[in-house]
Amino acid sequence: MIEDSTRKADHHRVICRLKPKWGTYLLDEISQAEIQEWIVELQTTRAATTVQKYYPLLSNSMRLAQKAGLIQENPCVDIVLPKPGPSPERHLEEDEIAALRVPLDTLDALIVDILLGTGMRVGEAQGPRKEFSVQPNARIANVGRAQITTHQLAQHI
Repeated sequence: MIEDSTRKADHHRVICRLKPKWGTYLLDEISQAEIQEWIVELQTTRAATTVQKYYPLLSNSMRLAQKAGLIQENPCVDIVLPKPGPSPERHLEEDEIAALRVPLDTLDALIVDILLGTGMRVGEAQGPRKEFSVQPNARIANVGRAQITTHQLAQHI
């Protein structure tokens, strides 16, 4: 099952990137060389990780077209995709954390502290799974394998 957010993001990618490029082509007119050229072109304006999200949408469509007998061969063969570089890590300084917390009420500050303490992204905090639990008496928050017992968290409980 595809998450609703993934479906929406993929739809946006199809509308904004795939249709403008491939929408006027007949399926059997799309060549491996043109696909590779498109990938190279995308790399000039998009990050490698973003390009890697566009390609499977085209590749899967072409695979299904071949399976349905609409094309003889899938042109999405031997396509060289960009390799993403390492993401730079950035940690907030104490004064930045303090400035971030100033306008927040107690509950919002707790949420920020949990996000900062665990490295969770906002989406992960919005839909916590079973692996997320808070033990208020012990002043511990467990997120998957991460466990935080921060001073900020203790202040809120």
